[in-house]
Amino acid sequence: LLPIERVEGEVLSARVDLVRTPDGWRLDNTMRLRIDPLDFNLERLGAPPLPVHAVAGPLTVQLGYRPKGEMSFSVEAAIETLEALDAGLVLSDSRLSIVGDALGDFDFSLSGGRLGHRADPAFFEPLAADFRVNKRGNRLDLVGTLRSSDHALAVDAIGRHDLVGGAGAMSLTMQPLIFGAEGISGAALSSRLADFEGLEGRVTAEAQLNWTIDGFDGTGAFHIEDVSFQTQGATVEGLNLSLAFDRLIPLHGLPAQPLTIRRIDAGVEATDLQARLTIDTTPDGLPVIFVDTMTVNVSGGRISADDGVIYPTIADASLTLHAQGLELAQLLRQLGIEDVSGEGQLTGMVPLRIIGGRIAIDEAILEAQTTGVFAFSSEEARQSLGGAGEQVSLMLDALNDFRFDVFHMVLDRTVEGELRIILRLVGNNPAVLEGYPFDITISLTGDMVPLLDAFFEGRRLTSQLLLRLTQPPP
Repeated sequence: LLPIERVEGEVLSARVDLVRTPDGWRLDNTMRLRIDPLDFNLERLGAPPLPVHAVAGPLTVQLGYRPKGEMSFSVEAAIETLEALDAGLVLSDSRLSIVGDALGDFDFSLSGGRLGHRADPAFFEPLAADFRVNKRGNRLDLVGTLRSSDHALAVDAIGRHDLVGGAGAMSLTMQPLIFGAEGISGAALSSRLADFEGLEGRVTAEAQLNWTIDGFDGTGAFHIEDVSFQTQGATVEGLNLSLAFDRLIPLHGLPAQPLTIRRIDAGVEATDLQARLTIDTTPDGLPVIFVDTMTVNVSGGRISADDGVIYPTIADASLTLHAQGLELAQLLRQLGIEDVSGEGQLTGMVPLRIIGGRIAIDEAILEAQTTGVFAFSSEEARQSLGGAGEQVSLMLDALNDFRFDVFHMVLDRTVEGELRIILRLVGNNPAVLEGYPFDITISLTGDMVPLLDAFFEGRRLTSQLLLRLTQPPP
């Protein structure tokens, strides 16, 4: 069943009892064996082999021969460690028991152990493992459960294996997770979810593992239904996500799967986020999310994106936002620029890069599609520019209530956080020089992060929730 070529160890003790009974002679043989640690690989279809390391305590083997050729055997052992190295999964402190007969049929049990994840913090709290395997003829049948100590998380397993053909399958079904006042908390499931406060909603998942003599693969599905939570100063409401995977290790999802979020508030409110995502794994093992399409309402308008790429585990991303109908008044408030207000609607493009969680903007352009109003009134600016001449004074007067025909904004933001805004305005102030036209270019400073957070927070937090609940460990 396992690709183990060689087993080494030593016999610690052995005892043979020959007993005469009314039916004939009975032979009982008991041995205690020490087995050296085992290292072997499980072949995977379309992926590198998965190395496994196993350490067992002394094995107790009993063989019994009865009159008329009856035979029985049993094996008892403590499995100290069974670890899938690249996956970070480890089963520890479990008991192995096998009881069989002369026909080769047997009952196998693995119980009392704990399945954990070697990471800090771990993706899930340790799970109690209990599995039973029955061999009858050339078929193995398996049933088992994985459960957290408080039964917050429970996974049921049913499988089979054909000993002649070497093929088999196992289905894994996670019992629904219900979060909320009458359900469980995120912290009960995983320490990685401890900062998801007020977590409500429902999560379900299932997987199918298949194997042949050539290796194993699997498929799965994951569903988040109407989930809401608060974390890191942000609120997410009404998150729905359905993901189907045609390969589990390494992870590969079906294309263009739906994500919707009713409301996000990360200092700026965004509503009705709709996206299509594709999840895959890079050649070096990093999970990657491809943003096929995405739209969200923010600042009175609509922001969309397509062909974006997100690397959630390293907080890197690259995508271009397309803005349509953004309200200038809301945008200026969100940029945090003092003494500035306006009216009008903007359209444009914002190329974004995220490196290690830090946002950079590469020459974004926003333009007004219609006429509007831009107002800049700052006594500090007047005082600092008081000696700059009459033309500057007239410009400041005009900007008190500037009716523009052209509004053209260019924004750049470095990864270090330095924001540069170049604004060109063409228009007039009816109260200045009888509406004499001005063509003004000015520089402003501010921070666009609150606006961008409204767009990114839902997706970032969705990525965290997804990874913490479902990602196979790297």
